[in-house]
Amino acid sequence: EVKKLLSLKELKASLESKKTTDKPGGGDANSLSQQIAAQGEKVRQLKSAKAAKDVVTSEVNTLLTLKAEYKKLTGQDWSVQPQKPAEIDNKDVEALNQSIVSQGNKVRQLKSEKAPKDVVNAEVQQLLELKKEYKKSTGTEWKPQETVSAPSKQNSTAENSGGELVVKIVSDITAQGDAVRTLKSKKADKVTVDKEVKVLLELKKKFKEATGQDYSPEVAQKILGTQGNVGKNSKSSGTIEETLPPEAQKKKPAAKENIVEV
Repeated sequence: EVKKLLSLKELKASLESKKTTDKPGGGDANSLSQQIAAQGEKVRQLKSAKAAKDVVTSEVNTLLTLKAEYKKLTGQDWSVQPQKPAEIDNKDVEALNQSIVSQGNKVRQLKSEKAPKDVVNAEVQQLLELKKEYKKSTGTEWKPQETVSAPSKQNSTAENSGGELVVKIVSDITAQGDAVRTLKSKKADKVTVDKEVKVLLELKKKFKEATGQDYSPEVAQKILGTQGNVGKNSKSSGTIEETLPPEAQKKKPAAKENIVEV
């Protein structure tokens, strides 16, 4: 009986040792997973290079053998491990945003100056590359004048941030209004004008989101408390309503008498 008991204990110890060795996710499984990933990449490169069929087939068979070993070891089919997305650095994204804005302005200026097509195309290509990099970093398409801030600052208002955001938006609205008027004065094609008007409307939408009010030079003056600067910009650039298509313009109220100029 004692001999039988010792034999059973040895068998139990042997089984427990086997379970520990074959436990999924161990060092061998991880190493095998890396080999499968590398072999898969090798097969893809051979296919893209249009290698000989027998060469590709040989490498594919090696890949299948590795996957079979993985399943035998872990009890599961091998699958690609999803990569953890890198954390977004708000400073880098904001720098990208500014680069896109600057490059967009450069492209518009070249077009308005009727620069050679190859020069414009080169700058447009650079703009597209910047937008592609932005999407890669954020996972979203770039939008005009999009501002990126840390989550802890998402609820900050123009007041507690010194009104810098509103000042920037007002400045952008003024500049965009000038751009639209320039295009109209040069009788640019309707598609180009409409595109720039759309950007202008997006900026006005940003202004309303930041302040809770529709944009007008007077409203901007009251919010910013900088009547001199904003008034000067608005006076030199005209009102934003004048840049919109006729159907988007609001009817102006009749002028009131005895208005005191400021």
